[in-house]
Amino acid sequence: MRDRVVVKGVADLKVDKRDRQTREMRWEQLDEDFTYTGKELDGSVVAQDQIRTVIRIFRDRLLTEIFPGREEVPKTLVFAKDDSHAEDIVRMMREEFAKGNEFCQKITYRTTGKKVETLIQELRNSYHPRIAVTVDMVSTGTDIKPLECLLFMRDVKSRTYFEQMKGRGTRTINPNDFQEVSPDAQFKDHFVIVDAVGVCDSDKTDSRPLERKRNVPFKQLLQGVAVGVRDEDSLTSLAGRLARLDRRLGESDRSVLEAAAGQSLPEITQGLLAAFDPDEQIEAAKQQFNQEQPTPEQLEQSREASLVLTIVCFILLKTEN
Repeated sequence: MRDRVVVKGVADLKVDKRDRQTREMRWEQLDEDFTYTGKELDGSVVAQDQIRTVIRIFRDRLLTEIFPGREEVPKTLVFAKDDSHAEDIVRMMREEFAKGNEFCQKITYRTTGKKVETLIQELRNSYHPRIAVTVDMVSTGTDIKPLECLLFMRDVKSRTYFEQMKGRGTRTINPNDFQEVSPDAQFKDHFVIVDAVGVCDSDKTDSRPLERKRNVPFKQLLQGVAVGVRDEDSLTSLAGRLARLDRRLGESDRSVLEAAAGQSLPEITQGLLAAFDPDEQIEAAKQQFNQEQPTPEQLEQSREASLVLTIVCFILLKTEN
């Protein structure tokens, strides 16, 4: 049980704190006892030792208890709670497994170097990476058939979203194609969820379907948002249509759209969805107001701010095209 944890040391103890934007670390001396809950340990405290402990246990048991008899790390997808958390996980995965940078890659919208599409393609069709760490990019709408293991290092409040995340492991694959990326495997007949934070047992809310205005033409949805429509049904339905559109576009079309809007279609889609996702709303408000328990008013302000930015990019895209 991790109900409450108390950091002791009124006058002597110094703790490290990380700036959410710059990732800069600093040491700060406590003036009084500081108490935080088990939930905050996973949600707000940068607990490097905790992350490393999870990774070490995962490493030690992966080929002995989770996938006994295997010699190579199965294709694994790790869900982190934010980009900073994902970077920590990638770094420690590389250190603990000692298999080089190609072995573990971060796949988020803040990925540098290779394009996100290239990384996803490699995760799907190449030997490397064996482990990918993401926040939500690969949680919906992307088939990675060779995936055999999902490691949850973040909690999820939406029941539907959680089911979609689990769905990344359910895809079947031809044995020959499977062995192209995992040579020591025979066939994929199951996948494994490794739950490091209790996500399988935590309370979740029911969500309505993403496409709530199926009978409204795409053009009408576009026009509505351009003239000020901001209701959840319209915006989430538009996000679903944009996600489908992105899968049909070629690389040159994607480049033209991104140049016009300043954001890619996946980024615009994610921005629309994030404005109505409780996990994303809470995390964004924490960063904006620099406090662990944002008020309802602060949550709404943060949601409106992110939504305005996304819609501005979307209107630029529509105006240019």
